[in-house]
Amino acid sequence: MGSVAAEKNPTGTYGRGVPGDGMGDRCDGCGREVGIAGGIANIWTREHTETGGLTLEFDSDGSEHFLCFACIEQLPENPTAADVAALADAEE
Repeated sequence: MGSVAAEKNPTGTYGRGVPGDGMGDRCDGCGREVGIAGGIANIWTREHTETGGLTLEFDSDGSEHFLCFACIEQLPENPTAADVAALADAEE
């Protein structure tokens, strides 16, 4: 899986452009902010943070997408980038 360069983007945040505390990412399907557990963000707290999605690489076309669990459940058996685009269209 690829990595995200740590450079500031046009939204003024790092990574893929999630506003707020930097402990999340946007779902490529529905566009909602999804929490991501781990990392240095919670190093000084005992707060439990759950991950709300996964980055998937599709064998069918080699594309890679970060999706929330709700969107993952809506994908067909052998998903493609077009299926992720259809999720985004359904949300509008």
